[in-house]
Amino acid sequence: MLCLLLLCSLLALSSCLSRQYYFESVAKTWTDAQTYCRQNYTDLATIENANDQSSIMAVISNSGYNGTYQIWIGQYEDVQNSWRWYLDDDAFYGVGERSYRNWDLNEPDNNDGKEMCTQMVANGFWKSVNCNLLAKLICYNGANNSNIMISISVNAATARQYCRQHYTDLASIRNATENQQILNLAQGQDVWIGLYRTRLWSDQSDSTYENWLSGEPNNSGGNEHCTTMWLWYSGLWNDSPCGFAYPFVCYRGLA
Repeated sequence: MLCLLLLCSLLALSSCLSRQYYFESVAKTWTDAQTYCRQNYTDLATIENANDQSSIMAVISNSGYNGTYQIWIGQYEDVQNSWRWYLDDDAFYGVGERSYRNWDLNEPDNNDGKEMCTQMVANGFWKSVNCNLLAKLICYNGANNSNIMISISVNAATARQYCRQHYTDLASIRNATENQQILNLAQGQDVWIGLYRTRLWSDQSDSTYENWLSGEPNNSGGNEHCTTMWLWYSGLWNDSPCGFAYPFVCYRGLA
């Protein structure tokens, strides 16, 4: 028991005590794997850190499985419905205002697999874009309830940092009137607004850990919305169509 506790301490105590992973070698679609894990364990595997990643790889290795397939884990994305505003203040939004959207035609589309941030473009509509692109930004100033155009070209993370440092946050847009106001401020330029999304976990974990294979995720074919560990590439992650059938990893939560 003492050795076990010492091992847990070395391999991140919270993770060691919170989940036990189980490898299932029968290939299923992501949804069927999720259903199986929920019926027989707790859920599809959530990975919070490198120790969890290593634990899963050890479980697969110890099972004797020698395939090179991809292995489902519990991460997935909902390109249409997972968007939210950085400014998370219930008092700021009226009924229905959090869900106001003004997407351009066929948006959001996650074209390159990495479109997690939002720009208003010259026509006043919104596009999902790679957060590493450069654009000017619109900040919200809570002190006088106004939006401000900032004419520096930065990526989305720097844009938010700037707005939070000097004002309140990147701008939220609650209705068509505010959309027009920000369009007027932008004067035909693409600008960052404060709408973003993250990939999700089946058990609703807020883990932000990632371990992508180089060039991934790329949403090849426009329908790669679930995440695998690829054994051929030492367990690095890949996005894959959720309807493909792969082995999978479940977990059981520990008290």
